[in-house]
Amino acid sequence: MKVFVATTQTQGRRPNDFFHAKPGEILKRGIPCGKERGHPDGDCGCQRSLVGTGTLKATTTFVVADLTGTKTELLELLRDSARQSGMMSASPTVKELREVEVECNWIMRHANKYPAGTFLEYRSGILGVRSDQPSTDGDSAQESV
Repeated sequence: MKVFVATTQTQGRRPNDFFHAKPGEILKRGIPCGKERGHPDGDCGCQRSLVGTGTLKATTTFVVADLTGTKTELLELLRDSARQSGMMSASPTVKELREVEVECNWIMRHANKYPAGTFLEYRSGILGVRSDQPSTDGDSAQESV
């Protein structure tokens, strides 16, 4: 199963890169603050980062990893993360469960578009291959998500 994991590799390619997650941690999209919509280089960083499922801390650098596991296990990890962050109650509503499922599907769908080992970045809803690593599968370097 392909997912996005935090890495310090390629960190610093952009002057406003940051790394607060744990290396190897599975990542998900965070909740944007709203002040920086369409401005990935703003002070907050929410428009240019993904968030660790365990630490709930963000990073601008991540890589596609092919890990052993199932969609069910990823869903449970994301549910635990949502509970930890306060985004899901102890007795989740249908809406809360659906939001986690949407995120799981987003991760799997987009991670599967790239070969394992591809370094990516996320900027205002757009996934792109980091420019210091060429795309190896012939796909467009960027895709709107």
